[in-house]
Parts: sequence; structure tokens; C-alpha cells
Amino acid sequence: MVESVITTCTVSLYPMAEDEDPVALAAKLPLPDRVTHKVWKVREAAYHELADKFNTADEESKLYPDFAPLLPKIIRDANAAAQLVGLEAVVIFADRAPPNLVRKVAPEAAKA
Repeated sequence: MVESVITTCTVSLYPMAEDEDPVALAAKLPLPDRVTHKVWKVREAAYHELADKFNTADEESKLYPDFAPLLPKIIRDANAAAQLVGLEAVVIFADRAPPNLVRKVAPEAAKA
């Protein structure tokens, strides 16, 4: 009896070139588009950038009201790695955003 060994190999029909990294390609997009991007690695990188921006923005920055509606989506991210980074950005938002905006966003964020 001849035993056969089956080796599985995943080969993409459309291999990505090294310079076609989705995060690098998406870096040209505006931050709100990257925060809602379909590729989790792009969202994760966007959440890192958003956390950095929240850390450096003053309380009166337009950044907070612009991204407040996206917080529930960030909290519910389907990818655990991206979600963890997103939650860090949400915590920074809660610490640094104007208190009235945090109170306004908190109920919807808590549902997420």
C-alpha cells in the first residue's frame, strides 16, 4: 500500500508585492476612513494614530467631536487586536475630551 502525504499550501492567486502592504496603502486615506476601514490592520494603525492625537490635543480641539460618533464602532471592533488598541484610544478620549462631550457619548458607548 502506498501512503501519500498531502501537504497543504496556501497560495494566493494575486500575491501581494512587498510594497502593497494594506496599512501603507491606506496611510494616504483620511483618518476617519482608516478608522472604519475593512482591513483590521489598517484600523489598528488608525487607532494608534488616533490615541496619539487624543494625547496631544487640547480639550477645545475639534478632534473630539469629530471622532465621538465613531467610538461605539471602535469599541465593537470585530478583531480583538484592533479592538484592544481602539479601547486605549477610547480611554484617552474619556480622560482628555471635554466632560460634556464625554457625558453625551458615554450612554451610546456603554451600549457597545
